[in-house]
Amino acid sequence: MHIISILLLFSSCYKCFGYYQFQAYIPNGLNVKDPCDATQIWKGVGHMGPLGSGPRNAFGEDFKLNGFQWTTDLCWKDSDQDGRYNGYELGDPWCLWNPGSKQALYPPLSHPGICEPWDSEKCQSRNGSLQCNNKMPACDGINATDVKNITLRLPLSYVPARRVSYVCSLFSLPSDAEYHVIAALPIRDNSQILHGITVFGCDPRRQFNRTDRAYLCNGIPTTPCQEIITGYTSGVPQTCMPAEAGVRIGIKGFKQVMVAFQYYNPTRRQGYTDSSGMTLYYTPKLRRFDAGVSPLEVTHFSIPPGRESYEVVSACPGDCTVLQVASPIYIILGMNHMHRLGRKQRIEIHRGGKLQQTVTNDTNYKVVHPHYFWYKQPIQLLPGDMLKMTCEYNSTSENDTVEWDVSYEEKCVKVYFVLPQTKLAWCITARIIDLFLFVRS
Repeated sequence: MHIISILLLFSSCYKCFGYYQFQAYIPNGLNVKDPCDATQIWKGVGHMGPLGSGPRNAFGEDFKLNGFQWTTDLCWKDSDQDGRYNGYELGDPWCLWNPGSKQALYPPLSHPGICEPWDSEKCQSRNGSLQCNNKMPACDGINATDVKNITLRLPLSYVPARRVSYVCSLFSLPSDAEYHVIAALPIRDNSQILHGITVFGCDPRRQFNRTDRAYLCNGIPTTPCQEIITGYTSGVPQTCMPAEAGVRIGIKGFKQVMVAFQYYNPTRRQGYTDSSGMTLYYTPKLRRFDAGVSPLEVTHFSIPPGRESYEVVSACPGDCTVLQVASPIYIILGMNHMHRLGRKQRIEIHRGGKLQQTVTNDTNYKVVHPHYFWYKQPIQLLPGDMLKMTCEYNSTSENDTVEWDVSYEEKCVKVYFVLPQTKLAWCITARIIDLFLFVRS
């Protein structure tokens, strides 16, 4: 068994986040809704990313030019040019509010830096890279009479006063019969600092005493709980399996899971608590396929500074897949994952020395709004096929070389749901030493 420290799958970059203290400098700074998902808060109002990541949007640029102050001029300005001035959008229509004042505010009506409605022709040209069209499969199945649910919730715990931290907890699953998990929805207790949740399946051949105790971890649980089942971030709000597949739990499936909670506390504030969790929906009516997660990752690469386009190319060769894939498997979902410098990413399936198909071809990658590729017609992967991955970066903002890193520097990862489930877990290629490792539990 190869044990490799791997970044928590549903993580993102941290060096590019804005300053959350600016939320107090504008009216309703803590309550601006995400134009892509009204159930979420856009924490970095002045940035293109909802968590304060990425470049400044039009409002952020105006806020900077105004000395990071809310003034009458900034209030009456229409930064995003959607026909509504900033004060109107932020709930200060008479431009009377200032930090520390007791001036009553209306609820914020819209986002001052994102032109809305975002899908209008006018706004699409002004919002640049913003994309809100990541349609996930509907979770209608959770309302069926045969579907049960179990909530895996963190005991109320203090969150460390660290910039980035992880808390893990072990949970037991129903094991009295065979079940398929068909959906997973997050419970967000402290959305101010909760950045992600990942659910790892534990080797069913081993059993641990359930404690429900929360403890500090590094984001990737130790063996044997390393097989990703599902997760949550602002970019992955839910998991809904297609009608023909599910993740098996119970007698012949996972009986325990380790849940890792990821926090981002940029001000290192003390006293934060959290009791977030995940609700898994499962059914005894087994579906046609067991689904599994198979990541592909490139490691140990460097990105030189000042490059408008720099490609990292690697492959999981056919000599490797033939050892791990005994019969055809089918890709039903693909997701690209890079960090702040990532711009484009794609996977190519080569068969017999020829390009067979391009998968997850994302020509406008954004870490804050990753694109999901759901395939109604699953993509076939045969034993002996080569998987070639290309990640393209823009490093013009950098003065120093940016290295691959297991934590928050740069990444080149592709994650895909496959059916039927295969023993192939991680296919890892190291750029500088031309090797591959298959990591399995």
